[in-house]
Amino acid sequence: MKILKLIYSIYVMLVFVILLLPGAPIIIIGSLLKEKTSSKIAHYLLKFYSFTWSVLCGIIPRNYNREKVNFDQTNIFIANHQSYFDPVNMYNAIPSYIKGLGKVEVTKAPLFGILYKMAVITVDRSSARASALSFRTMLNKLKEGISIVLYPEGTFMDVPQQELLRFKDGAFTLSIKSQIDLQPVLFLDTVHRIPPKTFTNFTPGLLRAVFLPPIIINPETDLKTTKEFTQDYMQACLNYCREKGVEGVWEFGESLIEK
Repeated sequence: MKILKLIYSIYVMLVFVILLLPGAPIIIIGSLLKEKTSSKIAHYLLKFYSFTWSVLCGIIPRNYNREKVNFDQTNIFIANHQSYFDPVNMYNAIPSYIKGLGKVEVTKAPLFGILYKMAVITVDRSSARASALSFRTMLNKLKEGISIVLYPEGTFMDVPQQELLRFKDGAFTLSIKSQIDLQPVLFLDTVHRIPPKTFTNFTPGLLRAVFLPPIIINPETDLKTTKEFTQDYMQACLNYCREKGVEGVWEFGESLIEK
């Protein structure tokens, strides 16, 4: 079984490289263009790579409650974070143009680092000044009508977790300052497609994204209260999906918000 997983993992990584290399001229030329243009090129390349890579590797994207979300408006999407495969799920699940927040260290990767830098708002968490600049950049992107994707947990552990890590303030501060609602989405399977902290244990199967009723933000919204409610809300919906399946979780989420 282990040898089969290793062979499959090698296949998955080879497919990624084979898909990435032909796009090298587009990536290099795109990186020389204006930021708005290069960013959109990167976005659509990553959507293509994410979907094609998934399907070629026997990983089947499935999105639930997507028709209930208004993707024409500017959104702040927040998702649980459990695996390096989360961005793949993100690009498969969200049809609108988005910008994510990404670690600056990834920009050092050959070729993919160029594409990554074009696509995301990079952040150097070791520098308070750099983090503040990334926050201002996100605010400006929201003002331009560009949706943002954030993982409020900030990171993931070396082993799969049943409980969400304690949420950080960033997504909630951004939402309150911009007065844009939070749109939660749960990634249920990335931790199974590639477990945390490894690139040698891929498995095929479903890649589900479950959209939840939004968290409404208004001028009276309190950061601490909203953050704590959202943590409990997403955890309860995640538990519901694990125990009862994805059907009915939207109505379950609405019942929690109405309380």
